[in-house]
Amino acid sequence: MERNKSFENSLRCLQHPLSLISIAVLLLNDHVLKVVSPSWLTGKLSDFAGLFFFPFITAAGLSFVFSRFNLSSRQIGQISFGIVAIWFVLLKTFPPINHLTVQLSSSLIGSPTYFVLDASDVIGLMALIPAWKLWNNHQEQKVSKFAYAILSIGAIAVIATSPRYPTIYSVTNLEYYKDGIVYAADRENYGELYPQTAVSNDGGIVWQGADIESVEMKSLPIIHCSHLDPNNCFQVTKRGSLEQSKDKGTTWIAITASAYDLILFEWNNKEYVIVALGERGVMRLELPDGEWKQVSVLYANK
Repeated sequence: MERNKSFENSLRCLQHPLSLISIAVLLLNDHVLKVVSPSWLTGKLSDFAGLFFFPFITAAGLSFVFSRFNLSSRQIGQISFGIVAIWFVLLKTFPPINHLTVQLSSSLIGSPTYFVLDASDVIGLMALIPAWKLWNNHQEQKVSKFAYAILSIGAIAVIATSPRYPTIYSVTNLEYYKDGIVYAADRENYGELYPQTAVSNDGGIVWQGADIESVEMKSLPIIHCSHLDPNNCFQVTKRGSLEQSKDKGTTWIAITASAYDLILFEWNNKEYVIVALGERGVMRLELPDGEWKQVSVLYANK
């Protein structure tokens, strides 16, 4: 049987001490350090560690996919490193790819996973430089059986990064900050190790995990009226029903039940209303004559 040199090179790279250290750092950081002391540093550390060894795992798979094309180990490496680099940039900057990756990884391991949307994380691509040098170091080294185990462990470590950090399954609290920045939280999980919070930077359309400690817990009822049209008012009643009035609150029309919080804010010369709907995510309305749109917030309404 003909040797698959690209696959063997993948295993050699994975059994290298630098790869072993990277996998260990990723596991320790994601499942211990982020729990004990989440910070900017722990977030970036995962990116550098994962990006060092993940191209070797990708190359291991592609070495079989392209086995019929007689590609060299260097060519397989170029394709693998290119895929990883492009995927990582999109994962950190393009919400649809981030969401798709979360859904796929969650399905593969059978539990929720989370990947932060943060363009500053692309600095982690620097880890590909020493990884590429290791890939092209063709010193003969016997592949141990342990390398196959490392291949599996490394793949799982990357897929299962940062489970439940941070995420939301139910939206009960909302807070508007400024410039279209909205925070959401689940008050039912404030006692958990991580604050269950999310942030939107575009007025409540796309949401990602946030590291803030809390969002103000309000008591019902909550009533807000439009500043541009004072006749147009909204309220969440004591019983949790969302209602709208177009005559300054003289008469109310029920919109939906099981609402938890309500915010009304101005942004870019327009007004918006966002309502927390628990496990159904949020509803968003653009005033004066937009339509209610239901929006998912992380795992709420998935």
